Amino acid sequence: MRIRIVTLFSFLLALLTPVFAAAQGFTPAGGPPWVYADNYGRFVLQGQQPNVYTFQVSGFSPCQITQLNFSDQTTFYAFSNAAALAPVFIQDNNSANSEVVTPGSYLAPTETTCGPALSPTNSHTTFSLQSGTGGLQEALNARATKSATIILSKEWYSLISGISGSNATLLNSTTPADVITNATCATTGGTVVIDVTATPWAQYGCNASHKLTLLTPAPKPAVAAGAGAGTSPTIAIVAGSNQSTGTITLTTGTTPTASAIVFTVTFSAPDYGGGFVYNPNCTVTSVGSANSYSGGTVSYPVTGTGTTPGTMAYTASATALTASVAYKFTYSCH
Repeated sequence: MRIRIVTLFSFLLALLTPVFAAAQGFTPAGGPPWVYADNYGRFVLQGQQPNVYTFQVSGFSPCQITQLNFSDQTTFYAFSNAAALAPVFIQDNNSANSEVVTPGSYLAPTETTCGPALSPTNSHTTFSLQSGTGGLQEALNARATKSATIILSKEWYSLISGISGSNATLLNSTTPADVITNATCATTGGTVVIDVTATPWAQYGCNASHKLTLLTPAPKPAVAAGAGAGTSPTIAIVAGSNQSTGTITLTTGTTPTASAIVFTVTFSAPDYGGGFVYNPNCTVTSVGSANSYSGGTVSYPVTGTGTTPGTMAYTASATALTASVAYKFTYSCH
């Protein structure tokens, strides 16, 4: 009797646990804001017939691949063209015949058929279909409508090495640099590819031509004086400043205006190595014991987008800055 009571209690507790969790406001954790490219490149689809590259199935699609790194999209279609058709590695039992082929089209997956339309150079009797990009193009396709950071790790390099090591032809035509250069992305400003094997890490953005472009370190932002700095002021951003933190030197001109913009900082566009795709939260502080100023306010006249730089403005209070005086301001934005 005691065993039955304990079992019944355990069963009821199991039923009620989700209710308790929901009542207290618990929600499942979201997926991480990044994916590993190699997680999209580990599928192996065994050919069913010689020189036939589509699959006849019943009840499920073998081309719908499960990947474990992103909770809001746990499967992806191996031969999607959401951004571009991904090159396919045909691994032949005779390695000399192995090749990478870009499909001309693909079959939309159904419960009976799926696969790419391939026109390979070689004949293939016993073979498998795999990613020809180590998963990079498949990841770009899977995340075509959603921003993501795609990571190239040593495992991704190993997948590319496995392809290029098949024969002499692939050794020269399938390199990591070639795969990155030939990849096609869909979301300008929304997709970032980071090579974590490089020192420092190499970061690629999706440009207006939907190709991955190596992003150089963001230049320091630009600064322009306003009426709050007076007539003919001198203003500059000190070397070593960047998009997030820096120092501005200002020597006011004649008759600075109260309650007017002292200076405007323009960040670089996010597509090209910096800037903000949202209104940043900035703090501006007057530093220096000789000449300091307090009471100014920060505003954001322009919000940055994938191609438009954002701006931050510092406005004087009802008390104007003093004419012909050297000031120094630091800024910190995040």
